[in-house]
Amino acid sequence: MFIDARNLEPETILEADVCIVGAGPAGITLAQELMGSSLKVCLLESGGIDACGSAQALNQSMEAVGDQIPPCPTGYPAGDGLRLRRFGGTSHKWLRDNLPEVRYVPLEEIDFEPRDWVSGSGWPIRRSDLDPFYERAQKICQIGPYAYEPEQWETEDLHQFASDQLDTRMFQLGVNKPFTQDAYEVLQKAPNVTTYLYASVYELALDQTTHKIHRAKVLTLDGQPLWMQARHFILACGALENARILLMSNQVQPKGLGNQHDLVGRYLMDHQVVRLGHLSLAPGKTIRDMDFYGIRRLGHFELQGKPILSRKTMEQEKLLNMAILFSPRPARAKFNPLRMLFPQGKRYVSQAISSGIQLSRSLKHRQLSSKTLKYLKEVFSGLDDIIYFQVRKFSPFEIGGKWPQDPDSGKKYGAFAVYGFTEQPPDFHNRVVLGSEQDRFGYPKLQVHWQWTEETRHSIVRAQTIFAEELVKAGIGTLKLELDKGDPQLAKSSVHHPMGTTRMHEQPDQGVVDANCQVHGIHNLFIAGSSVFPTGGFANSTFTIIALSIRLADHIKAVTRPT
Repeated sequence: MFIDARNLEPETILEADVCIVGAGPAGITLAQELMGSSLKVCLLESGGIDACGSAQALNQSMEAVGDQIPPCPTGYPAGDGLRLRRFGGTSHKWLRDNLPEVRYVPLEEIDFEPRDWVSGSGWPIRRSDLDPFYERAQKICQIGPYAYEPEQWETEDLHQFASDQLDTRMFQLGVNKPFTQDAYEVLQKAPNVTTYLYASVYELALDQTTHKIHRAKVLTLDGQPLWMQARHFILACGALENARILLMSNQVQPKGLGNQHDLVGRYLMDHQVVRLGHLSLAPGKTIRDMDFYGIRRLGHFELQGKPILSRKTMEQEKLLNMAILFSPRPARAKFNPLRMLFPQGKRYVSQAISSGIQLSRSLKHRQLSSKTLKYLKEVFSGLDDIIYFQVRKFSPFEIGGKWPQDPDSGKKYGAFAVYGFTEQPPDFHNRVVLGSEQDRFGYPKLQVHWQWTEETRHSIVRAQTIFAEELVKAGIGTLKLELDKGDPQLAKSSVHHPMGTTRMHEQPDQGVVDANCQVHGIHNLFIAGSSVFPTGGFANSTFTIIALSIRLADHIKAVTRPT
């Protein structure tokens, strides 16, 4: 059943055994896994079924701190572009060629393990602990079998290339329908699940005696207050909003719930896309020789192979995890005008760019100062820096055409743009905080503090070299690397996979939640989604989010007796 919360009387008290906050893939999976149980479940969604500008505006965050983050021409993106407030959540943003699409792959075993070269790495659970839930997630996501090793998908005509330092991992591609249309139809009929639309949670009230959340303050889209009482509360609002709700719930614990050790909002991570360069195929090779790494349709889902760094290579070289994508291009694409003008690229830190950013902010806020003329002079004196980074900024990251499904692929394409999807290590200083500006209801907006480390830069540059060397050894072709004065050429600073702001660890002084996703010290508060990830690997986060949500639902059913 779906109810528009705007139609309820102000101060209405809602009651449930389990309250799930957020109807994105995590919240929807939890609700569906609890369907048919004896538990009364309430699902609160800030938006509606369709997109709503007023609801989406609640995602607006403050400008990120700083102006330039080497090697990023721009910093972390604004909050309203990262997530959607509507039923189905950010799954509505999964698009390729105007068709809904998402990539599924589990995290690697090494992603769960402590690595002495990655500070803060290590989960309190192993990949083997999550494997049964990954397998169950296949059905929820409506994709193929739980099979991600390349040998399971090779044929006589399609196979991976051999390499000493690289492996191949398979990605399964699905649509967003399981979390939009299908989820709506299923939950509409669920007798024990009620979904309230246009209902945003802003505060959780903690009972100091029982160490439990006894109610949540809910505001409808028109600002009317409601109250939610439940035996268990689960935050499933994404890495940014999960942290924000905890930080705003500061009536009893002044630093925010679960924040006794100043960890809520910290260790913000994302996946970045790096343009490695241009791959020219070796003599005698055609694009068809690379079909194992294109997107193949197999029944109701699609499949794609991607080269990754092997475990042995990462351990020997002390590198972060990384996968690469081959994006088909016409052979003429090797003539890159920007790279021809600036063969070595440009340095990311530039006074002209800093002045341009400050000038843009001044104009945006209509706050011109005595420094305005100084900024203008520095912009004009460094126009080459400005032009280079503006062209780079607006040069689209393109996955490429329907290769090898398009029968004309062999004629259309003769080379590849090569992109890397890289792990960002957990960094204590990368965080979200409550800012000084307020949203329409008087609650603080988020502000992001985000940077790259030298560790990340070095790892990516070394990985690029390894990929280039191995493609030559395998007889594939020559990868001409494209660095900017020795730095990686960043195509996207975020692929909208925020992670890590309520990280998982068994020790309260090192994590916000335990291995069961329960907030340390609060008996009935749990967190679902990528905010609990201690590390993120290269894998798209949704598959692990779904697996962890299934696991959490099982835990909730095991510890909750029906009323």
